[in-house]
Amino acid sequence: MLKDNEKNCQKRCAQAFLSRYDAEGDEFLVRIITTDETWLHHFDPETKAMSSVWKTLRTPPPKKALVQKSAGKHKFIFFMDRHGMIHRVPDGQTVTATYYSKVTKSIHF
Repeated sequence: MLKDNEKNCQKRCAQAFLSRYDAEGDEFLVRIITTDETWLHHFDPETKAMSSVWKTLRTPPPKKALVQKSAGKHKFIFFMDRHGMIHRVPDGQTVTATYYSKVTKSIHF
């Protein structure tokens, strides 16, 4: 679903990446840092015992209230290198270009 200019940009970036790898070898790969962000939901479900009720064979099953999707969510952003996670962004921290630059500069290769 990418536009032609976006496809071309990705192709140029991939070619530049491969050219640097050809020139520098594994030393180039050592300096690569990737980042990922995700929202993690946390739930506060009822236990099976909490939702159980006594009923006879002729009584219809109890009606349950609509369950809330989650009790809340937190955004996690991770920075990783070839050895694993190197930094997790603290709760409430806005990730700007300045913050990203500060994190990547603090990593020693």
